[in-house]
Amino acid sequence: MLEHLAVIGDLLDEGESGGGPEALTRLRSRGKMPIRDRIAHVLDPDSPFLEISPLAGYESSYAVGGGFVVGIGVIAGVECVVCGNDPTVLGGAMTPYMSK
Repeated sequence: MLEHLAVIGDLLDEGESGGGPEALTRLRSRGKMPIRDRIAHVLDPDSPFLEISPLAGYESSYAVGGGFVVGIGVIAGVECVVCGNDPTVLGGAMTPYMSK
């Protein structure tokens, strides 16, 4: 059981890294923020964010997460659905997993 949880943890970490460390470095060097940082700036400080389908695209030709971040967060005290394309994965282009 612990082995399976470790695998899931690794996959979640992979999904959070988007297109990988090189892509994140390139994005930041251009003065841009990764999608999860942008979402964090929109949400109320210290409010929770429940990411939905963080493993979308698993075992496909797309990056884990499908290049898209969607979840539920709090903005101005109101629970909202927040989503955004990950620019480090295929330049933020749409993938089939964004609509599933």
